Amino acid sequence: GRENVARYPKGNVRETWEFYSGQGWTDDPNLTGAMGKMHASEQFTVLKIKNTYVYITQMDSFSRDVCSFTSETPYGPWNNKSLLYTTPIPGEDKNLITYNAIMHPQFIDKDRMLLSYNMNSFVLEDNFRNADIYRPRFVWVPLKLIDPGF
Repeated sequence: GRENVARYPKGNVRETWEFYSGQGWTDDPNLTGAMGKMHASEQFTVLKIKNTYVYITQMDSFSRDVCSFTSETPYGPWNNKSLLYTTPIPGEDKNLITYNAIMHPQFIDKDRMLLSYNMNSFVLEDNFRNADIYRPRFVWVPLKLIDPGF
């Protein structure tokens, strides 16, 4: 994926937007730059824990690996890659995929946070044969996997 960042003055979405160029901020949307050089899903989470920004994503559109990266700003540079979870595929069925992994910061329970992801099949009929395939899944992820200081 190519994740880009835009911002506007707090409280006024109709004001002039600025776009992160990869080096700084510009008012020209054609000069946007990616937040990082990793291959990541178009679905991701950026949140702040303590004084650290955390970027959480699957490592490609259908990768089973959900990883985190940390930064001092909400737009990178992103460092400290950490594997948080590898989504299981029942029976290692090659038609099944997982996607849209996101963290839910509203659900922090002591030292862990809720992660959700979805599963689907490349074969539509699979979803009718097995109603357990096409649904969201939830798992608790220890915050220390992102940063031992959390």
